[in-house]
Amino acid sequence: VEIMKWLLSQRCVYKANKSGLTPLHTSVINQHPNIIKYLVSSSIGVDLQEPSSDIYRVTALHIAACMGL
Repeated sequence: VEIMKWLLSQRCVYKANKSGLTPLHTSVINQHPNIIKYLVSSSIGVDLQEPSSDIYRVTALHIAACMGL
């Protein structure tokens, strides 16, 4: 969570990685509840979509629902 606090202070949490996933997407995929809670409570924008080239632009919430989280 400390690293996420630093990333948030640097506004890096809004940036996607090479796969198009934000830190929130990655936290959901890897099932890190403490980081997810921190990011959501910091109101970074839980509706951030991964910038995919297909018609399916999924949010971290979509991923969590599909994983049954």
